[in-house]
This record gives sequence, structure tokens and C-alpha cells, in this order.
Amino acid sequence: EVLPAYRDLYEQNPDLIGWLTIDGTDIDLPVVQTPGDNEYYLRRGFDRFYAVGGTLFMDERCSVEPDAPTDNWLIYGHNMRDGSMFATLNEYDEQSYFDGHPQMYLVTPGGGYVVEIFTAFVAKPSESGSDTSPWRLSFKDDGAYTTWLSEMAGRSVIETDVTATSSDKVLTLS
Repeated sequence: EVLPAYRDLYEQNPDLIGWLTIDGTDIDLPVVQTPGDNEYYLRRGFDRFYAVGGTLFMDERCSVEPDAPTDNWLIYGHNMRDGSMFATLNEYDEQSYFDGHPQMYLVTPGGGYVVEIFTAFVAKPSESGSDTSPWRLSFKDDGAYTTWLSEMAGRSVIETDVTATSSDKVLTLS
């Protein structure tokens, strides 16, 4: 069932799986997902026509269902030079910016989430596939997940009062 506020958007594009907002920033955007295709929205707007900035999209291996098998919900967006899409995330290298924007909101067809930011850092594509990759989606057990959470927190360039535990889901913006 789709929340009434998003029914019109869902009818425009049934790939809609959520809306991501960080108050006081340019990030107030739809999130889409195309199962089996992580490249479809790289250069397509929400209307599915060519758009250099693409559309925010969730990794096709993830699900926004609360009991989803992935612990890390991964949303991709371009770091655009004009400041749009995920370019704002670059500001999180300053503690004062984090202090003014410590949360984000993800509204999905089934409900909404208040997301507390617990770490911010720049990752390199060469990290993909490693045990400490921020793009890792699932873990063999709670111990491995806890170790990963600790690694992610240890890389942070900001100080937060948030501690993520193995009972939490993580939303990674990449």
C-alpha cells in the first residue's frame, strides 16, 4: 500500500521506493529502484528521460522493508558540480555542518524513518568488495556487522553522539 501523499508520484513512476530529505539542504528528492539494473537511473530523471544528474536510486540488492535481509540500505546519487543531487554531502566534512544537519528522513511507501547520522567520510571505489567496504550490504552474523559498524564509525571525520548497533539498519548515501 502506498501512502496517499506519494500516490501521484508512484503513478508517475512505479519505480519510486521512497523520498529522501535532509532539512535545510538541496536533498529533498525521490528515490527509485529497478530490480536487476543498478545503471538505469544513472543518467535518467524521475520521468525516465535523459538527465545528466540522474535520479537517486537504491541498490537493486536492497529493500526498504523493515525485515529486509540487507543490513545496509545503499542509495546512490551523483556528486554534481552545480551543487545538486548528493553534492551537499561534501559539506559533512565540517563538524558545524553536521551539527546543523544531524538527521535525514526517508519516507517509503510503507512508512517513514528518521535517520540519525553516525558517521561521515569519503570512500574510494577501490574499497569495494573488502570486509570494511561501506558498500557491503549484508554480514554473516551480528559480530561481523558490529565490527563493520565500528570500522565505519572509526573513519568518521565528524563527532556524533550516535552509536549504531547490530539491531540497527544503516542507510549509506554514496
